[in-house]
Amino acid sequence: MDDITVHDVTVDAQSASITAIGPCGALISGLEDEYSDVRAAAIDSCYDISCCHDVFQSKLVEYIVSMFDDDIEHVRLQAMRVLGKIAQGRVLRGEQVLSILTELLSRSYDIRSALHDILRVVRIGDPDTLYKLFHRLVENIQRFKTDTHSVLRCLRELGQNNSAFIALLLPKLLPMHSYLDVQEPQFSKIDHTCALIVVLNAALYHPSIISILPDYVFRHYRYLRTKEPDLTPNLEKNSSHSHLTTTTTFNADTSLSITSPSSHDVFERILKLSEQGQDLHASDRQKFYRNLAAELHKVAEMDVNLLAISECISLYYQVLAIITYQCNTRTCLKALSICKRLLTVFHGYSKEQLFIFQQLHLYCHLLLVSLQTKLTTNVRQRCYKHIQWQREKMKDNQIEIDSDEKLLHTNLISYAQQFISKISKHPLFNKTNFIKANDPIRMTSVTFLEPEVDVEQVLEFLPGLSVSISCLMNAKNLDRQQTINIKVSYSDGKSCLLPITDDNIRTLTEDNSLRIDSKITFSHHHWLRPDHATFSIVLFPIRSQCFVMDVNEEYIEITKPIRALIHPKYSQHRSRKKHSVDEKTTTTTTPVVQLEMDMGDDDNDEHDAEWLDETGADEEETGHMDDDESEMDTSQDEEQVDFVERRANHDSDDDDDNMTY
Repeated sequence: MDDITVHDVTVDAQSASITAIGPCGALISGLEDEYSDVRAAAIDSCYDISCCHDVFQSKLVEYIVSMFDDDIEHVRLQAMRVLGKIAQGRVLRGEQVLSILTELLSRSYDIRSALHDILRVVRIGDPDTLYKLFHRLVENIQRFKTDTHSVLRCLRELGQNNSAFIALLLPKLLPMHSYLDVQEPQFSKIDHTCALIVVLNAALYHPSIISILPDYVFRHYRYLRTKEPDLTPNLEKNSSHSHLTTTTTFNADTSLSITSPSSHDVFERILKLSEQGQDLHASDRQKFYRNLAAELHKVAEMDVNLLAISECISLYYQVLAIITYQCNTRTCLKALSICKRLLTVFHGYSKEQLFIFQQLHLYCHLLLVSLQTKLTTNVRQRCYKHIQWQREKMKDNQIEIDSDEKLLHTNLISYAQQFISKISKHPLFNKTNFIKANDPIRMTSVTFLEPEVDVEQVLEFLPGLSVSISCLMNAKNLDRQQTINIKVSYSDGKSCLLPITDDNIRTLTEDNSLRIDSKITFSHHHWLRPDHATFSIVLFPIRSQCFVMDVNEEYIEITKPIRALIHPKYSQHRSRKKHSVDEKTTTTTTPVVQLEMDMGDDDNDEHDAEWLDETGADEEETGHMDDDESEMDTSQDEEQVDFVERRANHDSDDDDDNMTY
């Protein structure tokens, strides 16, 4: 090892203390500064120096881990991200792992995600600490459902990096016995799924584990391999590794057959069959395209690698099936929406593929115009702009289609019919196999991590005010040029769009996907009854790829709507007002009447209690009353008040007469 010269002093790098070397010692002292910005800057500077000197990098690990106990969250987060960069293949001991265990249950998602990144690249020093870490990661999933995918990926890497320790911990991780049968655990439990992922990934590098696994593990392996192929290794091919023996493999009956080659064969066969559809009759060709679309949808479910391209061609064949035979206004509108989805959700087209989809979009638009008998001004303007927009794309692709300009401005319906007949004869429009399996087509997808299903919690609010819930989403293949919003729809047909800013979006280092953290706000001025509201994610198209009249009003919904129960508090206030009127009436009664009412109340206390137990809640607790019932009850209360007042006046008159007599 070369010596390092600092201030004309030669220091042996192996025996040197990092805090004793001039500038480096100052940086380490900066980690204990009283200002959080100074500590964060010192962490960044330590990382920059450690990139140039491996010796200092190995010694920095201990100092960076000690920053996990800092009082300021962004300083802790900075230290965790730096450790994830410099701790590749390094061993963490017991005390260092304990600092990680305390932070794995932090409320901050960024903190937990940074710790998962660290655990993917490090090795654990002893099996006991690894076992504690495994249980803490399982607890992390149970407490924070949004961390499920991240923790499972972390467990996969932990199993591969610590395979020797996993072999020692096998009796603790899985129910097993040397000569007795054990009860098979439920696969639905998350702790068993986590244990399977750790053990199976460790078996990939420690093949002796396979020989002692219980029989139920092989059955669970087949299911897990199908459900989570990215997290479960293919142990059938472990003989391909140089350090594994060929004898420790799964048997043929317990191994999982690989579906990728078969799905590719099916995909290629469908593309070859598509060329035969041109010779069929219109009605038969429509059925043929529908069958091809259904088969391609099955291929998308079989193979994740063919998901985007299979869904793209499936939607294309659905449009061809609609416009081939007996197209009406309703089906033509459906074809238009599918064309807009093809130009909005999918990316990576070649220039020719993009132009074919754009031309198909115009064809469906003109076909819709040709089916009408009378056109409004807005429809005409939209059609004129679409034709002009598509002509510019045709010039770019050096394609010309003759059309009558006079007919365009005098009779738009006849022009649409003429233009459709000319487009349908163009050879570029009649291509059906212009997309290949190896084309880099990507599909934008957004999934809700929290909430995953319908919101069970009742959301209460006052009319005119708002109530909000937090949501967490994961987006893949999202073009940052596109705008993404949250659409909230109410039962009366009204809806609103909530913007998602760049501050709410961050990139994940594990798979380059986007994590979106936002809030969904529900607000309605005239909402008087409990009802459901739905929210979903909408994607706006790019003007250069898809024709839109107004980019702020035309969008594509890319997620299934999730329902939330909205419960207004206005009816509760009405019921409280009713009870206040009842109290006023009781105060105007005579003492004798009040005594009789009290005696009656005492006698009926038990009956009231029984009635409440049977119903579970009274009317005020439910907070739910119809407007007609509440108005009727209020009118009855007013009549009761008038009757009591008249009775009180009559009694007072009788008293005066008695005194006179």
